[in-house]
Amino acid sequence: MVSANLAHFTGQEPSATLGHRLDTLLCAELTALVEHLVRQPRQDESNPVALSLPAPGGHGLNHYEMTLHRSPPWLVLELEPACAVSDQGLIGFYQSLGRTMDQLHNIDDVDALCRLAVRELRKLTGYDRVMVYRFDSDAHGQVIAEEQAPGQDPYLGLHYPAGDIPRQARQLYFRNRLRLIADVDYRSVPRPCH
Repeated sequence: MVSANLAHFTGQEPSATLGHRLDTLLCAELTALVEHLVRQPRQDESNPVALSLPAPGGHGLNHYEMTLHRSPPWLVLELEPACAVSDQGLIGFYQSLGRTMDQLHNIDDVDALCRLAVRELRKLTGYDRVMVYRFDSDAHGQVIAEEQAPGQDPYLGLHYPAGDIPRQARQLYFRNRLRLIADVDYRSVPRPCH
């Protein structure tokens, strides 16, 4: 699969890349890097990787931050335009996030853990709101920890019926440690080409 917006970043039409080797998109050096990272026991420890690719039309370079993760049975390679999530950039952000996650592992009390998590994640991300949900056995949810920017209505303690978060979305919350939405007004990319 490839994302439908591939041509915007690489100049290659998605349909022209399907069924081809990764080195049709990336140079041999970057393909070798991906192959090296794939062999690592945990891709999350080496993510993200800064890289540059020739801009479409051959005018200069476009800078990206690449992440790899497994979504069985696939290995997903994501290239995001390099941006400064904070003054330290996305790579520094991920390293800071890793340090914070290590701190979280040393807390035994669930409520204290959730309070620390939302406080630290909001500091790291600069997001307007960070929340922790708890789902009960009937899939109803409750916000059990929250940090938000001044002037926003608090959601702490609010309860939500199971239908507010579809089953598939709840499963993603359990499989992925974090669900980051950098911009609630983003425009999604159409479904990938197969």
